[in-house]
Amino acid sequence: MGTSMFKVFGKSITYLSFSFIFFSAATYANLERPIPLPLASDGQIAVLAGIEPILVVGGMLHGSAEPHLTLVNTNAARVVGSYKLPSAFYQGFNVANLAGQPATEPRSQLVLLGRDGLYQFQDGNITKLIECNHVYARIDSNNFSVLPVVFDVNEDGLSDFLIPGFLQHCLAVQQKDGSFHNQTLDFALDMHIQPQEFDSTELKFGLPEDIKIFDVNGDERSDIVIAGKTRIDTFLQKSDGSYHSKSAPLLLPLMLSEQRGTQLTASTAYQFHRFEDLNLDGLPDLLLFEKQYGESKTASSNGIRVLYAQRDKEQGLGFSTTQGFIKKPGEMVTLLFADFNGDKLRDATLLSGELGAGSFMSVVMGGGVDMDISIYPQQASGLYADKPVVKRETEFKLDIHNLNYGVFISAGNFNGDSFDDLLYVNHKNKLELAAGSKKGWLKGRSIKVAADLPADPDLLNVLDLNQDGILELLIRTPQPKGGYDLRIVSFLSDRE
Repeated sequence: MGTSMFKVFGKSITYLSFSFIFFSAATYANLERPIPLPLASDGQIAVLAGIEPILVVGGMLHGSAEPHLTLVNTNAARVVGSYKLPSAFYQGFNVANLAGQPATEPRSQLVLLGRDGLYQFQDGNITKLIECNHVYARIDSNNFSVLPVVFDVNEDGLSDFLIPGFLQHCLAVQQKDGSFHNQTLDFALDMHIQPQEFDSTELKFGLPEDIKIFDVNGDERSDIVIAGKTRIDTFLQKSDGSYHSKSAPLLLPLMLSEQRGTQLTASTAYQFHRFEDLNLDGLPDLLLFEKQYGESKTASSNGIRVLYAQRDKEQGLGFSTTQGFIKKPGEMVTLLFADFNGDKLRDATLLSGELGAGSFMSVVMGGGVDMDISIYPQQASGLYADKPVVKRETEFKLDIHNLNYGVFISAGNFNGDSFDDLLYVNHKNKLELAAGSKKGWLKGRSIKVAADLPADPDLLNVLDLNQDGILELLIRTPQPKGGYDLRIVSFLSDRE
């Protein structure tokens, strides 16, 4: 069970409102009247878990560089707080489990990342938690969004923080009394000089592609794994709970390398894509981008190479030489994994399309690019089928006038049964839930949502509001007189 989705570029929201929508047995559902929120923002959304789930919408006030937060009680359907924050200081926010003072059961709290460290935000009061020099302040000082800096590195139920810097990462491990043990990890960001016009240059750098917590060396302690495109560094946990500041190698059967057209002919290049547990054995399988180069140094074959994780008593975590391969037809936009038929094997859902002259003309005329949604089943051997068993159609929107790009697709458990489902906008611009079923891939009932959809797919969000493993859909719709409405859609009654 899992969820993933692809979204491109955030957009401004002026007002926000919501209602609960529960579906009947009809193919289409009616939507209840939404409720507006008071503040305008370029909103990203997080969930503050507790006795009642609180929806947190944060972003920049429309037409200003002033960040703001709006908190909504989703059960009572009302705003419980709206806050403006000092401009040009905070870069983002997230939700963390923090110990009480004195020490009590951890509570879900809102945290802010400022220019000089991390802060706790509670009832409008801001308290500094840790000091840290980080890279986010250099990326975009006019951005305020959800930042992936919250982890539980020692699996004690308390949130810890891992914040990237140019040369080192700040690691703050929370103690039971609410204090933090601070140290640094030596992981430098990938950086290179890029020439610009008029003989100037610009420093380019990339954030880590993925950060995971798992036992690398088999000592039953959780280690930190930080992956860039061409390297994977592991930081082993010591017996006292701290971490080695220097990395240890993660043994791979393949070598990672750059893919910039400098490869030798008749060669294959690999880059890190992500970690994902594909066979539900609790181990992080490794996915790599693969490019095969022919005699002309042009990539002749592209795809995703799957290396399954395995545990060795002497060497710790390793990766099998028995490998799966998912071929990419055309340009891959995103790749999801889900168990649609309940066989405990996560099938690959590939969103891809052919980009050619026809696609370019469609963009010029104000249209989009036709995309295919293809499901490649995972076999018992771990290999993936060469041909898809299911194909659906959607459109990648490319509005060059309004800078509106993207497509919406998400996979996970939406209706509360034991199968994953696929939620996407179909080729008729209708939102559709294709339900998983024991009958086969997406053989369950198909449900369409009768709602006007925003042109920007970034205004469609999937969250687990109640923290029960069942996903809800959030739809933000622009209004004619300005502002947006937010509707919360539940599919709980839509099961076979």
